[in-house]
Amino acid sequence: MAIRDMNENQHDECGLTTTCTLNANGKQSLRVLLAEDSAFNCEIMQNVLTKWGCIMDIAIDGEEAVLAARKTHYDLILMDLRMPRMDGLAAVAAIRELPDNRGQIPIIALTADLSEHEKRRFHAHGVNDILIKPIEMVKLKELMRRLTKFQTSSLFGNAAAPTTQTRPLDADSEMVLLFLNEATERLDVLREGLRQGDSKCVAREAHTLRSSSAYFHADAMHECTATLEQMANSGDLEGAQSVFTALERAYATLQIELQKQLQTNAPVDRSPPAV
Repeated sequence: MAIRDMNENQHDECGLTTTCTLNANGKQSLRVLLAEDSAFNCEIMQNVLTKWGCIMDIAIDGEEAVLAARKTHYDLILMDLRMPRMDGLAAVAAIRELPDNRGQIPIIALTADLSEHEKRRFHAHGVNDILIKPIEMVKLKELMRRLTKFQTSSLFGNAAAPTTQTRPLDADSEMVLLFLNEATERLDVLREGLRQGDSKCVAREAHTLRSSSAYFHADAMHECTATLEQMANSGDLEGAQSVFTALERAYATLQIELQKQLQTNAPVDRSPPAV
């Protein structure tokens, strides 16, 4: 299905995934662009936003997000800050330079962590507001109401927002497998990034693993990835290999636990992770 203002060829060129629904009252839907390179995080956000009746496009990096914003009128952009090719801040800056009203699209930044210094820097780049992953859906809904032209309850139909952070959806086995596949791939990329001394790659992959593992209360993984991200951001990867080894052990433990739950069809613990 082509998104508005794009023909099929243009849509394919952007590499966008589109989900289109009307809200429960048949009103015009909020058109949202999600820029996120994690398939696991995309699935979670897509599930929530489409239940709220939004029309949703997904861009897997900053370049795709800028191209989509140039071609399509969005009501809101959710922008992950750590992405390959072009990161979220660079994408926000490029979008703010677009002509007409396209450069004024409300943008909510998504990140796994945020210092006061970074918060000021992000706002200076044109970000309207910031949400910390795992996303608290009540806060997201409040921001969507405040930042968009849709100000009434009809925006979300009868779908109530979860009162806590979103959880890995209803299809436990599907989401667990998606997480395991993605986490395994990202660990491989992280390992290669460390081998090459690529601080930018290490910071990006550690950041994404940090946010996705939080949905499963993987405290050991969260701690290791936070340390790796901090080391990479400082440009000093000395000692990072030992942290990565600890991360691999933590992931192996989580992997065994999740696979056992899949085999026994036991429900995955999806209560809100500590922030």
